[in-house]
Amino acid sequence: MRGQQGINFTVDEDIKLVSVWRNVSLDAVTLTDQKHTIVWDRIWSTFHNDKKFNRSKDSLNSRWSVIQKETNKFCGCLAQIENQNQSGKTEHDKIEDAKAIYLNNNKNAFQLEHCLRILRNEAKWLILRDNLKVRTRKPTTQSCHTFASSINLDEDNNEMNFGESLERPIGTKAENEKLKKRKNCDDVVPILSS
Repeated sequence: MRGQQGINFTVDEDIKLVSVWRNVSLDAVTLTDQKHTIVWDRIWSTFHNDKKFNRSKDSLNSRWSVIQKETNKFCGCLAQIENQNQSGKTEHDKIEDAKAIYLNNNKNAFQLEHCLRILRNEAKWLILRDNLKVRTRKPTTQSCHTFASSINLDEDNNEMNFGESLERPIGTKAENEKLKKRKNCDDVVPILSS
């Protein structure tokens, strides 16, 4: 017997979920080496901080899986377009072409642009796109790290450079060391001033 399906997620809920996932997953000190259930407990509690939405942990986890899967597919379509390296194509043109490929491959339109706007500059998706571009591109003298094109889905047309965001977040050990140094420094200042 199948469980009852809940109400579809709204755009606002998707945006909140993606933002919360991003904040929790980039927290180097508390996230690393935690069990899956603990991570989703943190995501669920953060998601419900403002009491605006009411979703179960399983519902959030399931929706995140869909967002991640479909965003990965769209990034693959976008990498195909960028591999063609067509002159005169704007970022908007490339995104529209990627939407057409996505529609052709999946028989439905890409519905998660609001999530892509938040996730597009995260290292995970930039590296995925770079890997897809390198894998499908014929060997050239360029390295995959010279990828510096931009994607713009914002209405205000502020272009962002993908190459700037490829740096991975700081690791647990490095973050803990940084916190220890800051604490030691904070302990020494009152002693020196007295």
